[in-house]
Amino acid sequence: MSNDYDSKPLWIDNHPKEFIFDLLENKIRVGSVWYRPLDVGFEIDYIEIEIHLRKKGLGAKLLGEFISFCGSEFKARQNSSEKPLSYEIWLEVSVLNIPAIGLYCKLGFKPIHVRPQYYSDGSDAQVMQLKIKL
Repeated sequence: MSNDYDSKPLWIDNHPKEFIFDLLENKIRVGSVWYRPLDVGFEIDYIEIEIHLRKKGLGAKLLGEFISFCGSEFKARQNSSEKPLSYEIWLEVSVLNIPAIGLYCKLGFKPIHVRPQYYSDGSDAQVMQLKIKL
């Protein structure tokens, strides 16, 4: 299968507030990351793999491609006088979503803190951070 990706803005009040990073296989979307740029990196708001394609390693592939993409994007938006040594990617996940937490840890994300009763079902959110050196 041929892999590729696409990133496009979501426009709110004529300003891009959030972006969607799509992983494509043979020009078909198989998964997406919804994210926002931050001064120090990026925040992931939502990650999705098509239901019929789950449990096939595409979540790791999607996030790996997204992490690489973020490095290029972060470097491109820095002016030449600034040379940051690293950038960060942040996300939050339900503490009940053990498979996702395992994947994020495997990719290098570290738990930072917990937001109690963050989700509508009353579950806590685990905030996680990935620091990447340039």
